[in-house]
Amino acid sequence: MTKPGRLIPDIDNIHTFGLNESFFTPNLAVTQYDSLITNDSTYFYAGIGKISDDPFFGSSESGLFVQFIPSISFTQFPTDVVVDSASICLPYVSNVYGDTSRTASNVINLSVYRVTDDNFKRGTGLPYYAFTDFTHNTTPIGGGSFDYKSTFDTIRTPIDTIAGQMRIPLNQSFINELVTADTSKYSSTAAFLSFVKGFYIAPTPGSSPLQRRVSYVSLNGNTTNTTARIDFYVHNTTTGSPRKITFPFNYTNCAFSNRIVRNRLSTTSDKYVGSTNATTRDSIIIQGYPGFYSEITIKNIDQIPPSVINKAELILTCMPLGLDNYYTGPTQLVPMGVNPDGTRYTLADLLTNAGSPSANGYTFVDGKPRDVTINGTKYTQYSINFPRELQLALNAGKKELKLRISSSTATIGAYRMVAGGLNGAADTKLRLDVIYTKTN
Repeated sequence: MTKPGRLIPDIDNIHTFGLNESFFTPNLAVTQYDSLITNDSTYFYAGIGKISDDPFFGSSESGLFVQFIPSISFTQFPTDVVVDSASICLPYVSNVYGDTSRTASNVINLSVYRVTDDNFKRGTGLPYYAFTDFTHNTTPIGGGSFDYKSTFDTIRTPIDTIAGQMRIPLNQSFINELVTADTSKYSSTAAFLSFVKGFYIAPTPGSSPLQRRVSYVSLNGNTTNTTARIDFYVHNTTTGSPRKITFPFNYTNCAFSNRIVRNRLSTTSDKYVGSTNATTRDSIIIQGYPGFYSEITIKNIDQIPPSVINKAELILTCMPLGLDNYYTGPTQLVPMGVNPDGTRYTLADLLTNAGSPSANGYTFVDGKPRDVTINGTKYTQYSINFPRELQLALNAGKKELKLRISSSTATIGAYRMVAGGLNGAADTKLRLDVIYTKTN
């Protein structure tokens, strides 16, 4: 009998029954995944910064390969102006991973390098991955230090007022090279990109203090100041009047790629590097790509009698890893089904009856973090609901169902978690709760 207001019937062990993880004897596996494409032409965002000291997953550096070009009408720097300064300007977005304290010590130190690789270009049709590297000079042509507070700063110049910008000064010698270049270098987009093949913006090697932040920036905006670009501030040699010349990121012609380098050496996560999906573990380990995903194989499905699946819920409880106030868990877990041949598919619970993506799919499936208190200790916990998927597996006579769980890639390279497995403490180990009602 179902109580008023409840969609899931009570367990009466006559018609309606409950099962947990002990019935399904799940297998857990952890797999490293590094093939994250970072030049997706529908997603013009990138992370820049460094995580120095994640106690479980080690260090991480995020850098940006990017190109800028002058406007079509630009033929050369005017002879009657002097360039006072030039900066690469990257508009911040709200996402940030790591330390968000507004202290002077919370900085990321960045250097700008000149790309020399002819293969870095737009329109090749080739994917650039998080591990893709392009040759570049090792001597910086610019750089700076950026504290978290500067994310919110407003900058006023004689020309404009700009807020929320990462402004990386370029060296005068490089500026002079651009200013003195002859018109042939600016005769076409191809000519300019042969002259200046691009830039690599990355954490400065060996810099201190300890760095604990990756900030996220947008490349393609609707206005000049919301688009990544190089701003040249100049003044007229006769009148002294100020002016700004801009070389923007143009998504049609400019290449970009977000390079992410992980160093897990001598950390707990190092044992999972190179592991395959056949590697059995007793924890759920997830790190934003390039990182790790976990798979849960739910067995003995064919031992359930013909039934209506009322509830199928996984509950994952995160274990403390250290510095969890900086390096937080995923904002959204992404569950997928895995076929016997290893191909992935979207869970039925995320689809409409017609098989198209459901606008309310994740509202039901969940996968978002929530704070819970267990025996006086606070934990982060995730629930994943999949009754329709389990129902389909039961109806099809499947013996097992494999689920792959990863972190959303909306914030590239961010977030990590380790959740209890099958043999931990009763209150924090993996839970799998199923309620079904027999149909005969």
